[in-house]
Amino acid sequence: DYATLAGLLVVAVLVAIDIWPSSDAGITRRTAGSGLPTIAVMPFVNMSDDPANAYFADGISEEILNALARVDGLHVVARTSSFALRGADITVPEIGERLETDLVLEGSVRTQGRRVRVTTQLIETVDGRHLWSEVYERQLDDLFGVQDDVTREIASTLPGLIGIEPLEAPEAAGGRVVDPEAYRLYLQARYANSQRSSARQRGAMDLALAHGEEADRLVKGALELDPELAGAWTLLGNLVRTGATRAYQEQYANFDEFLQAASEYYERALELDPNAIEVLVGEAMVTSRYDWQWQEATDLYQRALEADPESADAHTDYAYHLSKLGRCREALDHARLGLQLDPVSPWRRLAVPRVLPCLGRADAAFEIFVELMHQEGTNGFYMRDMFLMSWVRQDAPGVRRLRDLILQVDWPEGDSIQAVRRDQFLTLADGGIDAIQGDPSGIIAFADNLV
Repeated sequence: DYATLAGLLVVAVLVAIDIWPSSDAGITRRTAGSGLPTIAVMPFVNMSDDPANAYFADGISEEILNALARVDGLHVVARTSSFALRGADITVPEIGERLETDLVLEGSVRTQGRRVRVTTQLIETVDGRHLWSEVYERQLDDLFGVQDDVTREIASTLPGLIGIEPLEAPEAAGGRVVDPEAYRLYLQARYANSQRSSARQRGAMDLALAHGEEADRLVKGALELDPELAGAWTLLGNLVRTGATRAYQEQYANFDEFLQAASEYYERALELDPNAIEVLVGEAMVTSRYDWQWQEATDLYQRALEADPESADAHTDYAYHLSKLGRCREALDHARLGLQLDPVSPWRRLAVPRVLPCLGRADAAFEIFVELMHQEGTNGFYMRDMFLMSWVRQDAPGVRRLRDLILQVDWPEGDSIQAVRRDQFLTLADGGIDAIQGDPSGIIAFADNLV
């Protein structure tokens, strides 16, 4: 699968240029050298008659994953990596090879009337042996209660089956009562946002915006019913920060404004849940990139990593922060670790070449981006960074090479946003070449299109 190959490709290039130690070259999992058991929580299958209930199956999978991630002595494969195999026609041993995991937790969710049945099974990847299975049947009057109940039972039972001290049952939402309808809307919003991320990775930007609009509508509906739902505030902050809807893209002129708007939602989420990893990382990003409060941002990132030392998000964003502070080697270490923890994520692959210029290795970063584009096709982040690196180095041949790549790679057909983006990048390339050669009109065209 190309996503796994792309992650390994980044490692291979770094080994070749002597930035990644060769002894780590084949390691793409979080257990590297630790000997601790690894588990992958796969997306639970929606067995209900209504496909719209898929959001609930995803919600249970994610909550179980998050709960197991807090168990000492157990490594949990990142959600991005395990969920990337959704629907893949592969065996459990093949999952074990791709994700480098010892155990797989699979499950299904079936709703019928006001009843829900959650079936789970724990499987060893070496031989496909079933270690444990359980069926949970509950009334469906309270989605949060069902999800929390099943998650607590699994998190307290499963570790003991593999010789690990069980996690103390986590408290539900600080002991408060969660509005059932608000929580249903929140789960649906999370699912829509997950679909948005998948569409963005495929380059289907029109579809991504449609999912973004849906997620935004649903999460705002959840907050109207329950303003103290911390996860909903975090999700809203993420939607604003990433410009998930056309309204946000029209309302805010640049990335700084997106961050400033998202900050108020992250701060509200932190008030409600001071130790939530996603909130800490989001607020740290805003504090670093918008407020330029370096020490405060550093403290937030360190809080996040203390709460979850294996958060790929925290390591990746901390790498960007450290590179701005000139702590280049540390930045690369965290970018590498983020990639090891979540090797199939495009955002992890992006981090390593982005911090390489801090070490004076923009040439290596450019080569990684070239290979990734050959693997993945269109990616605006890769192309933008390649333009910037070429511009800083006044490398006209590099821009010409990128222009050829833009013409070679496949662009999604029928996507209006991608069609405009392709033309913009070609104009950017032509203007960039002229700008490097000193043509004033080229400089103006380059600057306009880069913005």
